[in-house]
Amino acid sequence: MTSHTLRVTGMTCEHCARTVEKTLNGFPGVQAKVAYDRGTAQIDGADGLDLAALRAVLAPHGYGLETLAGDGTRGAAIPHGGLHIAIIGSGGAAFAAAIRAAEAGARVTMIERGEVIGGTCVNVGCVPSKITLRAAEIRHERGHHPFAGIAHSEEAVDRGALLAQLRGRVEELRGAKYQKIIDDNPGIALLRGDARFEDARTLAITARTGEVTRLTPDRILIATGAAPMIPPVPGLTDTP
Repeated sequence: MTSHTLRVTGMTCEHCARTVEKTLNGFPGVQAKVAYDRGTAQIDGADGLDLAALRAVLAPHGYGLETLAGDGTRGAAIPHGGLHIAIIGSGGAAFAAAIRAAEAGARVTMIERGEVIGGTCVNVGCVPSKITLRAAEIRHERGHHPFAGIAHSEEAVDRGALLAQLRGRVEELRGAKYQKIIDDNPGIALLRGDARFEDARTLAITARTGEVTRLTPDRILIATGAAPMIPPVPGLTDTP
């Protein structure tokens, strides 16, 4: 009896893993356990197990088997289309990378610890700031335009109504530009939780419930953004 750990290509969801496992276990003399999060299959079989035959039974279902390097790490010959890529973060850069990777055939897991996806731009940056600036511009022009025959207006701004409209627009764009991409792309999955490295290749993602999910992807992209720094210029912190 020999044991093989092989990489499974073509999986995009947990159901795929169960399909691969069922197909492999239907092969005479084989016992298989497939882990979707790791993208691998643990296969036990008789000495001299015909791996080519196993690949042949999986091929009609759109899956493949690739050998790993002898030390248990992934070999350099893994096809690009079979990569599992984990992306920590869900902002603009994270989505750009996820889309390109999925288009190339990779399986992408995005990890987000916040309540909403989309990062800075759509939630607290470009989109809401531009809406606020445009509203302020319109309000100013109503009272300071140069046209004769048009009355100037100094009516108060209903900040509650303005904020409600802003939030509605942010939610609309977040759904259309971010959530819809995940919903419509089977190659991209979203995992909620706080990610940390357990070692150079393993991520542990802790959900708010305390449940921990571990991933060992082929590639890891850290796209968590950055925080602005206020330089130590005297008086700057007191400047409005």
